[in-house]
Amino acid sequence: MTLLKPILLLADVAQRVNQGRATDVDYFMSYLTKESSTQIIKMVDFAISQIKSRNGIERIKHYLFNGTTIQRNYAALYFKRHNQLGILKKAVLQKCIDHETAFSR
Repeated sequence: MTLLKPILLLADVAQRVNQGRATDVDYFMSYLTKESSTQIIKMVDFAISQIKSRNGIERIKHYLFNGTTIQRNYAALYFKRHNQLGILKKAVLQKCIDHETAFSR
Protein backbone atom coordinates (compact mmCIF):
# COMPACT_ATOMS: atom_id res chain seq x y z
CA MET A 1 0.00 0.00 0.00
CA THR A 2 1.38 3.38 -1.02
CA LEU A 3 0.88 6.37 1.23
CA LEU A 4 -0.45 9.34 -0.69
CA LYS A 5 0.28 12.97 0.02
CA PRO A 6 -3.11 14.68 0.43
CA ILE A 7 -2.38 17.24 -2.27
CA LEU A 8 -1.85 14.48 -4.87
CA LEU A 9 -4.71 12.25 -3.78
CA LEU A 10 -7.50 13.64 -5.96
CA ALA A 11 -5.40 13.82 -9.11
CA ASP A 12 -4.17 10.27 -8.58
CA VAL A 13 -7.68 8.94 -7.92
CA ALA A 14 -9.09 10.71 -11.01
CA GLN A 15 -6.36 9.36 -13.26
CA ARG A 16 -6.81 5.80 -11.99
CA VAL A 17 -10.61 5.96 -12.28
CA ASN A 18 -10.38 7.22 -15.86
CA GLN A 19 -7.93 4.47 -16.82
CA GLY A 20 -9.94 1.82 -14.98
CA ARG A 21 -7.36 -0.93 -15.41
CA ALA A 22 -7.29 -4.07 -13.29
CA THR A 23 -4.18 -2.69 -11.61
CA ASP A 24 -6.08 0.49 -10.73
CA VAL A 25 -8.82 -1.55 -9.06
CA ASP A 26 -6.10 -3.50 -7.21
CA TYR A 27 -4.64 -0.20 -6.06
CA PHE A 28 -7.96 1.00 -4.66
CA MET A 29 -8.79 -2.35 -3.09
CA SER A 30 -5.41 -2.42 -1.34
CA TYR A 31 -6.64 0.45 0.83
CA LEU A 32 -9.65 -1.50 2.10
CA THR A 33 -8.29 -2.95 5.32
CA LYS A 34 -9.43 -3.11 8.92
CA GLU A 35 -6.93 -0.35 9.69
CA SER A 36 -8.15 2.06 6.99
CA SER A 37 -9.57 5.38 8.13
CA THR A 38 -13.14 6.32 7.35
CA GLN A 39 -11.90 9.06 5.02
CA ILE A 40 -9.81 6.63 2.97
CA ILE A 41 -12.65 4.09 2.80
CA LYS A 42 -15.06 6.77 1.56
CA MET A 43 -12.58 7.91 -1.09
CA VAL A 44 -11.99 4.34 -2.25
CA ASP A 45 -15.73 3.63 -2.28
CA PHE A 46 -16.31 6.68 -4.46
CA ALA A 47 -13.42 5.78 -6.77
CA ILE A 48 -14.52 2.18 -7.22
CA SER A 49 -18.09 3.26 -7.91
CA GLN A 50 -16.83 5.32 -10.88
CA ILE A 51 -15.02 2.44 -12.65
CA LYS A 52 -16.62 1.79 -16.04
CA SER A 53 -14.05 -0.09 -18.10
CA ARG A 54 -14.54 -3.77 -18.90
CA ASN A 55 -11.19 -4.71 -17.35
CA GLY A 56 -11.95 -2.74 -14.22
CA ILE A 57 -15.39 -4.30 -13.80
CA GLU A 58 -13.96 -7.79 -14.30
CA ARG A 59 -11.40 -7.06 -11.60
CA ILE A 60 -14.13 -5.87 -9.23
CA LYS A 61 -15.89 -9.20 -9.92
CA HIS A 62 -12.67 -10.94 -8.92
CA TYR A 63 -12.75 -9.17 -5.56
CA LEU A 64 -16.43 -10.05 -5.09
CA PHE A 65 -15.50 -13.73 -5.13
CA ASN A 66 -11.89 -13.70 -3.88
CA GLY A 67 -11.27 -10.58 -1.81
CA THR A 68 -11.12 -10.05 1.91
CA THR A 69 -14.42 -9.50 3.66
CA ILE A 70 -14.25 -5.72 3.33
CA GLN A 71 -13.20 -5.98 -0.34
CA ARG A 72 -16.07 -8.36 -1.08
CA ASN A 73 -18.50 -5.99 0.65
CA TYR A 74 -17.40 -2.98 -1.41
CA ALA A 75 -17.38 -5.03 -4.61
CA ALA A 76 -20.95 -6.10 -3.78
CA LEU A 77 -21.88 -2.47 -3.21
CA TYR A 78 -20.51 -1.61 -6.66
CA PHE A 79 -22.73 -4.20 -8.34
CA LYS A 80 -25.72 -3.26 -6.20
CA ARG A 81 -25.34 0.41 -7.21
CA HIS A 82 -25.10 -0.60 -10.86
CA ASN A 83 -28.17 -2.85 -10.53
CA GLN A 84 -26.28 -5.99 -11.53
CA LEU A 85 -28.24 -8.40 -9.37
CA GLY A 86 -27.27 -11.56 -11.25
CA ILE A 87 -23.66 -11.39 -10.17
CA LEU A 88 -24.77 -10.73 -6.59
CA LYS A 89 -27.03 -13.80 -6.64
CA LYS A 90 -24.11 -15.89 -7.86
CA ALA A 91 -21.89 -14.54 -5.05
CA VAL A 92 -24.57 -15.34 -2.45
CA LEU A 93 -24.97 -18.90 -3.80
CA GLN A 94 -21.21 -19.37 -3.59
CA LYS A 95 -21.28 -17.99 -0.02
CA CYS A 96 -18.90 -15.15 -0.86
CA ILE A 97 -21.33 -12.62 0.60
CA ASP A 98 -24.52 -12.99 2.59
CA HIS A 99 -28.00 -12.19 1.34
CA GLU A 100 -28.27 -9.06 3.48
CA THR A 101 -25.03 -7.62 2.11
CA ALA A 102 -26.13 -8.33 -1.44
CA PHE A 103 -29.71 -7.11 -1.35
CA SER A 104 -30.35 -4.79 1.61
CA ARG A 105 -31.29 -1.18 0.84
